Amino acid sequence: MILAVCPNPSIDILAEIDHFRLKSVNRFKKELHYPGGKGVHVAMAVAEIAGQADLLGVWGGPSGAWIKEECKTRNVACYGPTVSGWTRSCYTFKSEDPHINETEITGAGPHTSEREYQAFVEEYSASIDRYEVVCMSGSVPPGFSSDTYFRLLGFSKNKKTIIDCSGIALEKALQRNPYCVHINIHEGKALFDIDDPAQIAVKLKEHCAYAAVTNGADGLYLAHRDQLIHAAVRVDHVISTVGSGDCLTAGLAVAISQQYSIEEMARLAVACGAANCIYEELGMLRLSDVQALNKKAQVKTIH
Repeated sequence: MILAVCPNPSIDILAEIDHFRLKSVNRFKKELHYPGGKGVHVAMAVAEIAGQADLLGVWGGPSGAWIKEECKTRNVACYGPTVSGWTRSCYTFKSEDPHINETEITGAGPHTSEREYQAFVEEYSASIDRYEVVCMSGSVPPGFSSDTYFRLLGFSKNKKTIIDCSGIALEKALQRNPYCVHINIHEGKALFDIDDPAQIAVKLKEHCAYAAVTNGADGLYLAHRDQLIHAAVRVDHVISTVGSGDCLTAGLAVAISQQYSIEEMARLAVACGAANCIYEELGMLRLSDVQALNKKAQVKTIH
């Protein structure tokens, strides 16, 4: 079993709009709702590929309950405390106007108490022994400490942990030397002041066994020991890239759990990331697309 940790899930709303005018009424032409948050995307993608996944989150109000029900229909079992605030919403705008298209507005999440934070940490520490691979992804809600992932990693020293976050949370998590870290090129530049994704991967590898750096359509740079792999796969018509990095993380998790070689791991990861781009649903993929794209993925050894 693979555990996805998502302290700050969300309802992801894909909103189609013609224009956006300040200090005026703006109406959506279409509005679609999906279960979201980075860790939720990871769990759903793992379940689609591997058959099932577990998800530890913080759930608030009717919005949190709805996400849990949606996850259940996708073979994702949800755990974690219910809090007094409501789970957040995050918007992605689709528009013919290039200045608006793919704009995202993300909610902060429910304000949590110290008791609710401790309940989340305690549930993680009590359940971690059931899992071999654990993914920790995304932001934390207000009231959670910025060292939450650092703290959780302290309970999982013998587990193959994957970290996908940014900022202070990432910097602190790296002090625990997680098994695998996935960041994009922008997060890598902020961390190391390096522009080249291959060099970022090599630098990041000093803090983990597997260092995964993504650079949009350019693909994935994956470093392990003395190896550096580049993998990419082309998608002719991209609908939305929201959640592609999370689906790629899910591919890394499944590959690690099944003890794939580094080349097989990179191939599956980029296939998962690309499969997310084909449809309108945010942060979701289909196994048949992953299998097809896996065969088309181009993998080369840099060194």
